[in-house]
Amino acid sequence: MTFTHMPTRFSDSLGQPFGFVSAAEGFVFLSAFLAAYVGTGRARADGASAMRRWLWRRCGAVYACHAGLLAFLFLVAVPIGVAHGQPAITDLASHFLGSPTWAVAQSLAMLYNPPLLDILPLYVVFLAATPWVLTFAHQRGWALPFAASASLWVLAQLGVGETFFDVLRYVFAFDLPYGQTGSFSFLAWQMIWMLGLWTGHAFATTPAEDHRPPRWVGLIALGYAAVWFVWRHTTGQVPEPHGGELNVLFDKWTLGPMRLLDFIALAVTVLSLAPRNVRWLVPAWLAWLGRAALPAFSAHLVVCLLALGFFGAANAARPAWEDGALLGAAFAAIFAAAGMAAYLRARSRGGRPERTAALGRGRVAP
Repeated sequence: MTFTHMPTRFSDSLGQPFGFVSAAEGFVFLSAFLAAYVGTGRARADGASAMRRWLWRRCGAVYACHAGLLAFLFLVAVPIGVAHGQPAITDLASHFLGSPTWAVAQSLAMLYNPPLLDILPLYVVFLAATPWVLTFAHQRGWALPFAASASLWVLAQLGVGETFFDVLRYVFAFDLPYGQTGSFSFLAWQMIWMLGLWTGHAFATTPAEDHRPPRWVGLIALGYAAVWFVWRHTTGQVPEPHGGELNVLFDKWTLGPMRLLDFIALAVTVLSLAPRNVRWLVPAWLAWLGRAALPAFSAHLVVCLLALGFFGAANAARPAWEDGALLGAAFAAIFAAAGMAAYLRARSRGGRPERTAALGRGRVAP
C-alpha cells in the first residue's frame, strides 16, 4: 500500500505485483480473518458477549483513526495543497472545498469518503456487522451468510448500489455525488470480508492443517494465478490498456468476477502449497509491524497526504533521490508509529510480554 499510495515513480510498477489483485484485497481479507479468529477465540474462552465487546471496541478504534485522518486532511493537507497549488490535493478534496460544513458532517457519517481515506469506512461498517455474522454462523452454519453475501455481490455487478444511493439522495435531498462516496463498492467488497470471516472462524475452531487443500487443487490455482501474473506484468495495471470487456471483469472497485477468482486462486495456492511451518518466512520485524497494522496504516496515509500537498502527484521529471526520500519518510513514519504502539501496549500490560496467537489451538492475542 505504501509503494502504491506514495506519489513516486515506483507506484505503478509495484502496484498489483502478484496479478490483477491489489493490497486492498489482502488488507480487507486479513482484517476479517483476524477479527473472526480472535473474536471466535474470545467467544470460546469467555462467551459471546466478550467477543462482541472486543469487536465493537476495535470498531471504535478504527473509526477514531478514520476521524483523525479526516481532520488531518481537512485542517493540514488541504491548506498545504491550496497554498502550493497542488491539484493532487485540491481534486482529492474537491467536495470539501466546495461545501466544507456539509463535507465534514457527511465524512463523519461515512457518506463522503475522499480517495485514500475510503477503505477504513469499509472496515468500520463490516466490523460493526461482524458480531452478528459470527454469532449466526456459529449457531447455524455459513450457508445462509454466504448466500446473502453472494447476492449482494451480484447486485453490485448490476450497479444496484449506485441506483440505491441515487434514490436516497433524491428522497432526502442531500448534495453528494455518488463518486464522492468512495471508490470501493460496499456491496461487492463485503464478499472479501465474508471469505476472511469464514477462514478465520475455521482456523479458530479446528486445527490449521485441516484446511489445507489437496496439492492438485493448489497446482490448478497456481496455474490460473500464473496466467494473470504474466498478463499483468506484460500489459500493465489493467488487462486491456486501451479498453475492453476484460477490464470490467477485473474491475477493482466493484470486485469483478475475474478479479475475485484471481484473489481466491492466490489464497488457495498459499494454503495448499506453502510450507507447513511458515514462521521462518516471516521475520520478527515484520510480525512486530503487523501487530501495529492500524497505526502503521494511518502513519503512511499522513505522509502520503503531506507528499501530495507539497510535491503533488507522481512526476517522472522529479529526481529519483527525491522519490526515494519520500518513500524513506513514509517507512520511517510507519516504523515510528509501530514502535509507539508497541510501547503503549507494553505500558498497558505493566511490561508483561505479549501473548501470540496460535492458529488452530484456540489461543489468541489479547
